[in-house]
Amino acid sequence: MGSVTVPASAYYGAQTQRALDNFRISGLVFPRTFIRALGIIKEAAAYVNMQLGLLDKKKGKAISQAAQEVTDGKLDPQFVVDIFHSLDKTSREIVRFTITHDYPLRIQKQAKQVATDCERMIHDP
Repeated sequence: MGSVTVPASAYYGAQTQRALDNFRISGLVFPRTFIRALGIIKEAAAYVNMQLGLLDKKKGKAISQAAQEVTDGKLDPQFVVDIFHSLDKTSREIVRFTITHDYPLRIQKQAKQVATDCERMIHDP
């Protein structure tokens, strides 16, 4: 797919940048209420999974912190994919990854394990 430059301040990766570069559809992004709801859901999921012993408390706290920042609106600038492009499953995954992977990784600096735990938390019932 070739190389792509992602801003140093971005918590998203190359695929999100490609979506930004190639799919400028409406100029609209997810509304604050939707992004806030994502944060609330992720924080609740982290809490429940910590209580069930499925998620290490240190990693869970990093995810909870990131989710709270999403809820509070601190990470809104990271949700950059056009909302109409976001109807595509791949783009929905980009939004999800912004919360569950990139930011908690920066908090904990345990990329591989946090990503694995996030995936398990999201995909396992």
